[in-house]
Amino acid sequence: MDKRLKYLLIVSILLNGILLYLLFRPEAIDRIPPWHPFQLNSDLTLGSIVDDGYRFASMPCGQVQYTKQLGDTIIQYEVEVDCRSYHGKHEPNFEFGGDEVIPDLNEGERTQEEIEQEKLSARNWEAAVKSNAYYPWTPNEIEGCYQNINWRVFTIVLGQTIDSLFIEDYIRSKDGVVNEHLSDWNARDGGNIVVYYPATSIYFQCSLSRDWSSEESEQWEFRIVRTIPDLDQRAREARQERSKMIGKYYGR
Repeated sequence: MDKRLKYLLIVSILLNGILLYLLFRPEAIDRIPPWHPFQLNSDLTLGSIVDDGYRFASMPCGQVQYTKQLGDTIIQYEVEVDCRSYHGKHEPNFEFGGDEVIPDLNEGERTQEEIEQEKLSARNWEAAVKSNAYYPWTPNEIEGCYQNINWRVFTIVLGQTIDSLFIEDYIRSKDGVVNEHLSDWNARDGGNIVVYYPATSIYFQCSLSRDWSSEESEQWEFRIVRTIPDLDQRAREARQERSKMIGKYYGR
């Protein structure tokens, strides 16, 4: 075979191989949590936020929270992990009692022993987080389980006072547009600011309020608490399918 023909054949095979790879390669999914007040990512997983430095912070009412702090900015995600299969039909259990612990609604102030036990528990989970970034789960435990991150809390600790110029400049620098008609706030009393983010056509309800629990005496905070909408078709379809499966399991 002519050398030139052989060379063209090899080049053709290589080009066709590259083209096929580009056509059928798995689509790369961006799972990086954005460090931006008005940008959201509906493709986050527990693994992706842990890789980015988020760690377990609390579990109010069983809702697991992971946070990350840089300077005066804190971002918090609520993580749901569900390992139930939802195959077959749900069989309700009408038994009452068992090992369920009924809280004592009449308990008074905590005893010193209870306070010390609480401090010990806090030290224990802090140590656990250092040894296991996925705490309170482990990677093997949740492998193949359904994961959902659809709540985010974005907080900036402002200090003892509100600088109105800082707030306005900050929102503008992040390409947010304040809806003046729906916003009601001032530097003395705080309030609510409604921000429109043109890049994704999403509105954000921002609040300026005091953190009364702060050890540094009533710090002002700029805070955004928001659900993360399904920003792509994949996430939307996956959630719809899961909802149908759970509905079928419970006979809805």
